[in-house]
Amino acid sequence: MKKVARFSSQTTAHLAKEALLNRGINSEIVGSKEYASIVVGGDHGRYELMVDWSDETEALRIIKEFEASDTASSEPLPVSAGSVLRKAIVMALLAAVFIPVVFNYASLKNLAQYLKIETNITKKIIFGTIVIALQFLTVIFLYYAIKSLTTDVPLSYLEELRN
Repeated sequence: MKKVARFSSQTTAHLAKEALLNRGINSEIVGSKEYASIVVGGDHGRYELMVDWSDETEALRIIKEFEASDTASSEPLPVSAGSVLRKAIVMALLAAVFIPVVFNYASLKNLAQYLKIETNITKKIIFGTIVIALQFLTVIFLYYAIKSLTTDVPLSYLEELRN
């Protein structure tokens, strides 16, 4: 198999694969299995489109056509500040309970996007502070979890267990 293209979006990689398949060329996507992207519904990573050696020349031509048509017709979808803020808050709350590092990362990433989109400075400060404060839930949770695992058990408790 030979790499003919690399995409940062899994969706675009699948669309390119379909363009090849429509022309009779079988291909395979080898790519990032980034856990954070899967969990939070992101689409970022590195996805390589592989084809058989014998199909390389034709595949490169088709991919070049695909990329030209894809860039000509695609405009970024509008994203509202509110939807990104909701994601940031939900991820921060989930971070305290499930997979703290992944959700904290996702929360902060969405917060950064929110701060870029939002124009009202007061909202930026208030909601930014809330999302940052929610990050501390994870720190507190981890502190108590580690503390409970490292606390010495009194010997009298062990004697009661033995009886």
